[in-house]
Amino acid sequence: MHKHSCRSFNALSDDIHSDTTLHTSILTAYFMGVFTKDAGRILDPKETQTMTGAYRDRKLEAGLGEKEYVRSEFFGINQIQHLLKQDGCVGLRIHHAKRWEDADGKPTESGQGQLKPRVLLTGVDAKGNDMPIYPDRAGMKDMPAGDGGGSLGDGFPCPQHCGGGSDK
Repeated sequence: MHKHSCRSFNALSDDIHSDTTLHTSILTAYFMGVFTKDAGRILDPKETQTMTGAYRDRKLEAGLGEKEYVRSEFFGINQIQHLLKQDGCVGLRIHHAKRWEDADGKPTESGQGQLKPRVLLTGVDAKGNDMPIYPDRAGMKDMPAGDGGGSLGDGFPCPQHCGGGSDK
């Protein structure tokens, strides 16, 4: 953790000429460390739409149809809570991954079906370390550290499983 006076924080703050929320996040990361419970920021709808629109446009330009690319993945709150309830967890890390799957989204052997983008979620401690979770003991206190624990995966992908919101 960096130790600076309020005066240096204010001086640095005055020097940053950008969105207030963004520069607050940058200053928090600089003075408090990156891995805090306040990392990230809530994006406004326009910024969200711009980012998801750019992703969609790139996929369409590459020749994929609306139903041929993954736009999002849904994970239930109970599964996410298993990650967040681990002692020392300050947030989540989202790992980008790929897996061979059949047309129904079931895992296949390497080279069989299609290689699909997926995301994996892990809890993260204040030092930035992944906190592996164990499928048969999710949420239990006495999980051994470092012996092959995993992550939360197999969320429901959109477009196959979209709600009535903007992912359609």
